[in-house]
Amino acid sequence: MIVLDPTKTNIFIWVPGTGGHEVHPAFKDAAEKASHGDCQFICIDYPASVDFIASVQKGVKELSKVLKKVSHTKLPEQKVFLGGSSQGAWVIGEALAHDALLKEIPNKVVMFGHPGMSADHVKFDEDANIWEINNPNDAVTFGWNSGERAEIAKGLSDMYRFRPRGFAVLLKYMVKKPRLLWRLFVLIILHTKIINWVTSPHDYSNEMPLAVYWLLH
Repeated sequence: MIVLDPTKTNIFIWVPGTGGHEVHPAFKDAAEKASHGDCQFICIDYPASVDFIASVQKGVKELSKVLKKVSHTKLPEQKVFLGGSSQGAWVIGEALAHDALLKEIPNKVVMFGHPGMSADHVKFDEDANIWEINNPNDAVTFGWNSGERAEIAKGLSDMYRFRPRGFAVLLKYMVKKPRLLWRLFVLIILHTKIINWVTSPHDYSNEMPLAVYWLLH
């Protein structure tokens, strides 16, 4: 149940990435500092699992429900800001792209590391209130054509579960697009923390303070 705090002006709704179930610490810290504590956080509760397609669909449904609830209960002076990273950005992109009314609820939206498997990306020059922040070296954000998205998403889900089909799909695309898949493979290794002296290009912690400042101004 969502209960808005009438004493807080800024409402931050966060959609976590794969495996996440809380507001990103760097985003939360930046928002608290920039707003001088005048903020409330709402974290979207959805699977955020490696079963990407089903998880994103459930995330879109939950985000839509929360946005509508906040829209109906917030005070006129309260502002709503929406943020998310990785799979969370995928959820946001799909939700706003397929429901024009939802797009009108947040004052501003920021997405970090929006997966290339998503078909719904937003260019800043098309909507000045939505900022998609992608590291050019982040393999997660590299684009795929419509015929490849579903297969890659399913293949990665299977790979995370150590199913043979997943590795077969990875091998297939490694041959077709070796540079792209190699960088994705390196990114996965970095996130296992086997190598911990290199910052992952999919880590957007350092970009979050500037993004929060942009949201509030």
